[in-house]
Amino acid sequence: MKKIIFSLYCFLLVINAFSQDTLNLQAAIETALKNNFDIQIAAKDVDVAKNNIYPGNAGMLPSLSIAAGHSESSNDSKTELVSGQVIEGTAASSSGTNASVSLNYTLFDGFAMFYNYKILKSTYSLTELQAKSIMETAILNLINLYYGAAQYQQNYDIAIEAVKLSEERVKRIQNLSELGAASKLDLLNAQVDLNTDKASLQEVQLSLENAKRNLNYAMGKNLTENFFLSKNIQVNETLLLEALQTNIESSNTSVLLAKEDQHYYDLALKLSRAGRFPVLSLSSDYGLNESRNDAGYMKYSQSFGFTGGLTLSYALFNGCTVNKNIQNAKITTEKANLQYNQAVQQAETSLRNAFATYQNKLNTLKLEKENVNTAEQNFKKSKDMYDLGQLTSTQLREAQLNLIKSKARISNAEYTTKIAEAELMQLSGQLVK
Repeated sequence: MKKIIFSLYCFLLVINAFSQDTLNLQAAIETALKNNFDIQIAAKDVDVAKNNIYPGNAGMLPSLSIAAGHSESSNDSKTELVSGQVIEGTAASSSGTNASVSLNYTLFDGFAMFYNYKILKSTYSLTELQAKSIMETAILNLINLYYGAAQYQQNYDIAIEAVKLSEERVKRIQNLSELGAASKLDLLNAQVDLNTDKASLQEVQLSLENAKRNLNYAMGKNLTENFFLSKNIQVNETLLLEALQTNIESSNTSVLLAKEDQHYYDLALKLSRAGRFPVLSLSSDYGLNESRNDAGYMKYSQSFGFTGGLTLSYALFNGCTVNKNIQNAKITTEKANLQYNQAVQQAETSLRNAFATYQNKLNTLKLEKENVNTAEQNFKKSKDMYDLGQLTSTQLREAQLNLIKSKARISNAEYTTKIAEAELMQLSGQLVK
């Protein structure tokens, strides 16, 4: 009864798997691009950087302000004029009213406003590249999770097949035992092997469930959502190192970030030099000033009109801070140039290493394909010989284990080859376009 229940359980699991939606890698990537938390957060940073590209943030626009005020006072006062006249007031009230509209605008600041605007654009470009880097990392992680889960699914199918073969072996030995053609020890060994395969199946099932949850998280989906992973794996065997290298400086995200850093710090150097120039600013005011004084010489006064002027300012000495800022900006620019060269060399090194890994995985995959064919033929022949009584149960089990291990190895070789291929796409800037 236990065997029947377990067999039915395995059968239902397989049926359930095929009833689930099949998730291919492209669909998983498209879902992650929409829902992955890291990608969405990075997109918000890009939106902020884009909003910051505004002439007002660079000081290129005038400032306009309005102000108004009113005051009241009541005082005892005594005023003696030069003529000898004395003006006295008890609880004399006075009031003042003012209102104005002021306009201020920097006409020239050593082109600092223009460099600030370009820096805002450069910051936006940097944020976009950083978002792309985050996106590439998220997608590469997704690919690892996808093929990891697909590998567990493949191992799960292999484990079910192993249990099925072990059950057939136990049943056959039981029949032979009843006829006196097999020993009790053979039956016990077969049952131990069956239990071992069942335990392996449970472990693989747990790993598959965990892998699917991790994949759901990476896609930004409900953690409990179930799916069946596509078995269709197309390994690209035509990648060439020379073709991939041509894309490094124009497409590799790390190199592009370093290049944009160069541009950013070059602008920062020009901005620091703007401190050596004078600043010319325009100011204007249009307003009303009114005052009343019951005890003063003037009872009432009012002014209403426009004032304006130009101000030219230049710092003759400011502690040499401008010179120091320029020196530091030059050093930072030189550092950015070194970091760019480093990024190019590091990208080329990583690409060559990844390509060597890719080639190794391709060669391993070819060998494993040959091995699995050999293992299948060996197991089929061993089973036929076992049916004829020419092979022991232990020898059949050994052939079975060789087949299981061979299938697991080819599964691993396929998925690791695809991961190596994805890393090459990332390094050459073709993973996310």
